[in-house]
Amino acid sequence: MGPTASGKSSLAEDIGRELDCFLVNGDAFQVYRGLTIGTAKPQDTSRYHLIDIKDPEDEYGVGEYVVSASNILWQEFEAGRDCVLVGGTGLYIRALVEQYQDLSPSPPAGMRESFNSMSLEELVEQLLEKDSDCHHRVDLKNKIRVTRALEKLLTPEQSIRFSLPPFEVHKIALVPDVESSKLVIKNRTTFMLENGWIEEVGGLLDSGLTFSAPGFRAIGYRLLASILREKLNLQPGSIEELIDSISLETIQYAKRQRTWLRSEPRLQTFLGKNDAMSWFQSISKTS
Repeated sequence: MGPTASGKSSLAEDIGRELDCFLVNGDAFQVYRGLTIGTAKPQDTSRYHLIDIKDPEDEYGVGEYVVSASNILWQEFEAGRDCVLVGGTGLYIRALVEQYQDLSPSPPAGMRESFNSMSLEELVEQLLEKDSDCHHRVDLKNKIRVTRALEKLLTPEQSIRFSLPPFEVHKIALVPDVESSKLVIKNRTTFMLENGWIEEVGGLLDSGLTFSAPGFRAIGYRLLASILREKLNLQPGSIEELIDSISLETIQYAKRQRTWLRSEPRLQTFLGKNDAMSWFQSISKTS
């Protein structure tokens, strides 16, 4: 685990090579086909599970993730293989490893898109009509929470249940210092924009993808899509502003990830990859 741009994918791949095993993606947006550069998708995905499994207009959530990932873990366990889980979506990893139960399935096709087009006031009105006591449990000023509450009410299917094989589990995170992380994020954003990210978004728009597509919730995609849709010419100064804007949003996201990791059960943290690999080598000798 680790905040974005911490180097966790590189660490996971090194550990995967040492163990000669597959990696299971735990990033909410690397599941989408066509979202490659902006999601920092691995160049070689041949040893990964759960990458490029969904179209960007498809909904995908934690409930579907834990079922898919747990099935893969059972498959690998029964074949006598280790597995490396890697990703920055903390809820996905925690829900899977801590075996959260009573998760809701994904809403019916089109439901979330319909809710996304509605105002917060309209959503709250609908929710109160169906559950007049919801204000005790739902933040009615938070559109995402109101939407999820409505989806749960309108999706009556049985809650998701799953189990994990009896792996020996170790949870580790790379958590570099904040200032160096900010620099890495800005450099990575610059690299992405200079190496085809804008063209990638243009291709997605040309394929008919709309702004409401779930895949476009990934950082930077809707901003770039709006620039392309309005046919704005990017001058050198505006490119710098674009880099700063996306970097700031990414830094804010990394801050939220750090906060999440502080409450992660049984997590060992390391400043850098070398320390983590030394730890891995030490437990490998005793396993």
